[in-house]
Amino acid sequence: MKKAPYHAFILFTKLIGMLYGILHPLNTSPVVSAFKFNFIHGGLILTMHLHHCVIDNAGFGGFVYQLAENCYSIIHKTQPPIWDIKCLDRSQFRCKGMLSLKQMNIAPQLVQHTLQPVHRPNTAVLLHLPKSKVETLKYLATPPGGDIRISTYDAFSALLWRTVLRHRARIYSVDPQAPAFFYEIVNVRSRLGLPARFQGSALLAPTTADLHHIPSIADVISDALLWRLAVFVRQVTATATPETLQALLDKASPVADKTNLRLFETPLTTMSLGITDVREPPIYDADFGFGQPKAFRHFFYPFCPETLICVYPPRVLYEGDHDAGCEFHVPMEKELVDAFLDDPDVQYYFDFVGLKLSPRMVYTEVSPGSGTCSSTCEQ
Repeated sequence: MKKAPYHAFILFTKLIGMLYGILHPLNTSPVVSAFKFNFIHGGLILTMHLHHCVIDNAGFGGFVYQLAENCYSIIHKTQPPIWDIKCLDRSQFRCKGMLSLKQMNIAPQLVQHTLQPVHRPNTAVLLHLPKSKVETLKYLATPPGGDIRISTYDAFSALLWRTVLRHRARIYSVDPQAPAFFYEIVNVRSRLGLPARFQGSALLAPTTADLHHIPSIADVISDALLWRLAVFVRQVTATATPETLQALLDKASPVADKTNLRLFETPLTTMSLGITDVREPPIYDADFGFGQPKAFRHFFYPFCPETLICVYPPRVLYEGDHDAGCEFHVPMEKELVDAFLDDPDVQYYFDFVGLKLSPRMVYTEVSPGSGTCSSTCEQ
């Protein structure tokens, strides 16, 4: 590889069609996968580019496991892993007919990209939720009576939703009574009977707009009991049903040019917030035969999605680390970072892990117990 002309900038020019964000010119035949190895002292950094229109995060995780099992079988000369051909079967999502925009009676001037909101200069903080704090958080997020089950996901989503919006409300002109827009990225493989390693995008993006009662921004940022927000999160997740997906497919399948489906998206605002959970499958458990991943990050270069929180699986830093919990990539305006990190709820529940310093996704991560920092370049 050292002798080969393997230059990152040459590779990068071929990946423009794969970059995050809806404002890039669409490519009808984009590169859908690319791989790069950076060898470092004691290991390597494997960068995997998989086009999100082809595969989602859960599918990516399944791909990683399949790759790891194949590597393991080659190194240890064991039986190759089984490959389920159903992982490539997309017949469940096949379109049954096509209509043009003219046939749909959609005015051409309405065909435009849904623009991201204009945020002030933005960065992201990396937080860690210790396992020892989870039970306390779930207790506060569980409604009395025990009739509604609140998961760890519901609890930390509610807390982050409240905390992020509470600080953003200080710098943006918002109507406290306006509906609060919260969205999720939900993996629906198990709900549709698909293989866990299905190689495609099998997800829904339910929102608070799907609820009968939509909370206001004031409801979110107030000092009301946390369980009220956790219930809203649970209700949003519950709307991601096979019936919801079928209704969406019926709505989308007649459209010949899928780029026009952005007509149906709800425009995001500076107070919109979403969450994507990439904990499953647990990447850190994948055994390549020569080692297991020690760190996992989802690249967003050159953009930082200002309205999307990313949830990472627990990362065990040392042997006997029994308090390792989820990690969170939390978008935050630069002018609010200090106040956000000083927030009593953030101080109590989370450990500060690192801060994105530049548009090139360079994190400065704080080494636990040492007081020192290390930088990691994610591009």
